[in-house]
Amino acid sequence: MKHFFLSVCLLMVAQGAMAFQGPVQDSLNVVNRKPVQHTLSINYDLGWITSKVADPMSSREYSWRTGQGVHAEYTCVFSKGMGFGLMGDHSFTDFPSSGITLDYLAPEFAMRGGKNKWQFCMAAGLGYAHYKDDYGYDAKSGIGAHYSIGAEYLLTRHIGVGADMFVVNTYFGKDKSGYYDYNAINRFSFLVGLRFHL
Repeated sequence: MKHFFLSVCLLMVAQGAMAFQGPVQDSLNVVNRKPVQHTLSINYDLGWITSKVADPMSSREYSWRTGQGVHAEYTCVFSKGMGFGLMGDHSFTDFPSSGITLDYLAPEFAMRGGKNKWQFCMAAGLGYAHYKDDYGYDAKSGIGAHYSIGAEYLLTRHIGVGADMFVVNTYFGKDKSGYYDYNAINRFSFLVGLRFHL
């Protein structure tokens, strides 16, 4: 009888421990799991139009013309390091006759990961592109595709500095009646700026 009572007590303790194991393990998983990371980036954009653009005033074709701009991006990355984002890029490139303003806005697929104070990120997406010349003679809308890869160093838990390589290829159709004679603008740039982790 004594052994039977002891066995019942041990069985009850074991059942209670098994019932308690689930919530404890779940809470440990929640603690160990990385939270969702929201990041806002604001960057200075130094880039080059790599595709050929025919300038009518000088009767020449130009490529690798240097321009400047601003770039902003929001990303939401989940615990497995993958997520989504939205980015916008505004740039101006000077030519002898005028200049090209290129705007690009797109959703994107984003990846982020790292160790200690270093973070690494990649992104790619498809979006809307718009061009206009400096004097307003020509303006076109089209589509574009982009990808980027970069690194960030965390100054604090919520603020970092980063640099990215950004490539965007835009397409505006086969209309050659515009002020600049081209169908597409391809741009390569370096982004440097601040990262805010919300």
